Amino acid sequence: MKKTIQLLMLLFSFYSNAQQQQKQLIDSLDVKTFGNSKSIRNVVIYMPNADKKDVPVKIIMDCPESIYKSSGITLAKLNNMLIKSYYSAMYSCKNKYTFVPKEIELVYYAKCDNWLVTTIYTAQNDYGVTKEGDKSTFFDLKDYSEISISNLPCITNK
Repeated sequence: MKKTIQLLMLLFSFYSNAQQQQKQLIDSLDVKTFGNSKSIRNVVIYMPNADKKDVPVKIIMDCPESIYKSSGITLAKLNNMLIKSYYSAMYSCKNKYTFVPKEIELVYYAKCDNWLVTTIYTAQNDYGVTKEGDKSTFFDLKDYSEISISNLPCITNK
């Protein structure tokens, strides 16, 4: 009985440390300057898969420094785009119960003057085969709201 209690306490401490580490990682996305652009590289955060288990997700961001400064982007706005893109990708899967996020890329899309956020994931198809997929979401540069691709004349007009 004593060993069981010790094991439970150990597991709880691991869980608590994992939760604290997750918060620290999300709160400390390290934006660096490379030439004339702002970037995030080699940052891993933890997000839940379909089973609600935290899995490592690689984060990549690229944006010209001038846009980064003028757009007023904050860590909260970056996290908002990450979360919205994550859920958009998960709910676009035929079998969302097998969804596992792998990478999220945030890129300033100059052609449309918007953010393009792409979530790369794996999920099983109807036959039980695990396949990689991706889902892209556009966000307005001014208020960071999600934009439908049909509302982007830079893409729909040729």
